[in-house]
Amino acid sequence: MARDGDERRVPFDEHAIAANFERQEKAVGSVRDPSVSFISQVVVMNKVLMATAFSAAKGKWWFAGLDAGAWPNDCGSVGVKFDGGLGTKPVRSIITADGRSTGKIYFSLTSA
Repeated sequence: MARDGDERRVPFDEHAIAANFERQEKAVGSVRDPSVSFISQVVVMNKVLMATAFSAAKGKWWFAGLDAGAWPNDCGSVGVKFDGGLGTKPVRSIITADGRSTGKIYFSLTSA
């Protein structure tokens, strides 16, 4: 158990990670960045995807869930693609590694 003041999180620069992303209207892709964990890269990718796909949305996007098996840390490319949701349900994106589906990530929008 962590004591007060014991920092166990490793900070990373989301803007630097996102600098090399290939953005499309409903998908974001990138080569695998070995300087950050796979899940950190996927979360940043999905934040970029939400900001791109739903640029008119007012509020803040929050991580809401993950449905995935083992992480393929040795893959060469990573991607997320919008798969559905909105309204009262979290937005769902498919996670890919080297073009193969490896799970789903969910984000929810809170009002501004």
